Amino acid sequence: QSDGWRPLVTGETVSIYSNTTNKVPFAMTCVKCQFKCPVPPAEVVRHLQDLRARRERDFFFKEGKAVGEKQKAKLNFQAVMKTLSVADERTVLVSQHWEQDFMGNWTIVEVPEGTFDLSGFMFPSFFVQADSSGSQSSVVAIYRFDIRKVWKDKAGESEDSLSESLSERFSEYAQHMC
Repeated sequence: QSDGWRPLVTGETVSIYSNTTNKVPFAMTCVKCQFKCPVPPAEVVRHLQDLRARRERDFFFKEGKAVGEKQKAKLNFQAVMKTLSVADERTVLVSQHWEQDFMGNWTIVEVPEGTFDLSGFMFPSFFVQADSSGSQSSVVAIYRFDIRKVWKDKAGESEDSLSESLSERFSEYAQHMC
């Protein structure tokens, strides 16, 4: 591809892409997880903003605490974030931004604040869309990271082996998201 993105795994629930060109700020692995939730989008968004409930369904989110007041479309929180490595946890200040479009679809983007290394950030961006009845949601979570920094236990493995392991791991995670 001219933009540098190469598909490594293309699946129904989990797809994995890689870009090691200078067109991205670091050797980037992108994992796209798609799943259905039996609730309307507004309920999915409420769940993602509830820092206590999120711990139960987001593997990478160990704990979090709001910092300051929740604003109209922004929440800052301090979190302990796990990575794919067995014992690796990182403290990070996160800025969560959300927007709802005129169709009732939501976009939630989380970014680290300060000097946190973006290549080791494990929280995704979420895209939440209602089904035709409005009673269920289709959710896409996009994760972007440097695989060799967040899964140090497997840093020496080939790209094919890493991709297979990553696909299996994220398929397990996606089952618990809704």
